[in-house]
Amino acid sequence: MAETLRPAFRRSGPVLKAEALGQWQTAQRYLAEAEAHAGRLRAEADAAFAAERERGHAEGLANAREEAASLVAATGLQIDRYLAGLDQTLADLVQDTIERILGRFDRRDLLLQAVDHALRQARLDHAATLRVTPDMVEVLRGRLADPALADIGRRITVESDPSLAADTCVMVTKYGHVELGIDAQLRALRDALRRTRPGETAP
Repeated sequence: MAETLRPAFRRSGPVLKAEALGQWQTAQRYLAEAEAHAGRLRAEADAAFAAERERGHAEGLANAREEAASLVAATGLQIDRYLAGLDQTLADLVQDTIERILGRFDRRDLLLQAVDHALRQARLDHAATLRVTPDMVEVLRGRLADPALADIGRRITVESDPSLAADTCVMVTKYGHVELGIDAQLRALRDALRRTRPGETAP
């Protein structure tokens, strides 16, 4: 009877015992868990870095906006100061030019023209009084005797007022009084120019 042959196993290396195999499998599991944990930490770190970078970018933008707003405000203030200085210079220039032109004319004639213009514009329907320096009383009365001012002239009384400055006339009505002299008109013009910005019109 022939002998039954059994397969022969040849050992190529050390045989891993069951206990060691369990330890090896546990180590593999720990390694996988460690790698997963490291991946999570890496992802969290990347997210934190990105958030900080975004926050820094936002803060940088906010700071830039604040600086820009401050610059705009400062520039606007400088422009306002420049325009204010320009208004003053323009007012002085206009007044100086007008005074130079008016200086070529007789001051009495200019006062009479100012009074004449004021009376025509006022269209008085009631009595009024014109106060002038003593040397202008008869001159003004003669002007009011002009037929062109007949309707107005008969309602006007001319009085002498030594306290007034030269070339000054004050009209007194039931509504109040107003200075009609050339100097008063120049002051009004200067004030109007100073209140008016370039590109605007005086009221």
